[in-house]
Amino acid sequence: MDRRFRNPAAGPNGYPKVPPGILILAAIGLLVYFTARWVWTAVLGLSLAVLISIGVFTTPGAAYRLGHPQDAGSLVGTLVLLSGLALALVAGGAIPARLFRHRIEIPLD
Repeated sequence: MDRRFRNPAAGPNGYPKVPPGILILAAIGLLVYFTARWVWTAVLGLSLAVLISIGVFTTPGAAYRLGHPQDAGSLVGTLVLLSGLALALVAGGAIPARLFRHRIEIPLD
């Protein structure tokens, strides 16, 4: 199997010990968590999930890993990535919508 399509957890050569992507995701995740009352941070998290989704579906890597389940590490990593993206897109869309809706509600009293 071509090494450039393997996930970092599966151990490809030349991949950094601490992937930079996980640091960016962790930093934005912490920012969204600690500033959850502001709409713009939830939109930032949603934007990151959208950008990662675009990258996943426009490159051949994810489709290749899903189509070749012989490499269990890469397959499981891709399935975890896709399920995390689905959760991030749903939650990332629901939270700003809920915050925005509660801000513009005007009581009729």
